[in-house]
Amino acid sequence: MASGVIGVGALSGDQVNHKDNELSSLLRRVIDEYRRNFGTGSIEVILLIDEDAKILATASLCDMGTSIYDLGVLSAALFGIAAEGQERFGCEDFNTCLVTWRDRQIFTQSIGVVKVEAQIKGNENNITAERRKKERVLIVTALTDERVNIGLMRVKMKEVADEILKLVSNSPPAMRLLSAKEEEIEALVKTLGGETAIN
Repeated sequence: MASGVIGVGALSGDQVNHKDNELSSLLRRVIDEYRRNFGTGSIEVILLIDEDAKILATASLCDMGTSIYDLGVLSAALFGIAAEGQERFGCEDFNTCLVTWRDRQIFTQSIGVVKVEAQIKGNENNITAERRKKERVLIVTALTDERVNIGLMRVKMKEVADEILKLVSNSPPAMRLLSAKEEEIEALVKTLGGETAIN
């Protein structure tokens, strides 16, 4: 968006291009560095999402198709369960979650929050419409085989967390996606011909 105003204007396909952006390059670097330095196990895919499963970036070793969306939704659900536990048991902020099977694991880690501007009344053409600030939690999630060392993955994610937060905060497309309403996402998916068209 040329104006740089977040929360105004229609959501476009450019704002959901999660495979080819700076954030995706950073996630690919994490995969490459893990493979080069540790070489144990295989990281199939890493996603950067928010708590509503909006995918900001992906990096993978193979074409996972729609299962990327499944992973995003599952990871957001894990975050939701953790948030519920935080409320019920008086826990501090969510950090990490690990789900393991005999041959695979999903590792989900909160890396911080970004503030986005959300329009709450007025029309899309009125850039002076009243707005409110809200925070979006950013989550990195990885689908790996059972041999990947999750402790090392946690360290790698902590190393790049600040860089990810800075890239997201300085990216108008990413910020626009984070501030988008569910109806906008659904309308865009229909326009592009279904969920697999968001690439």
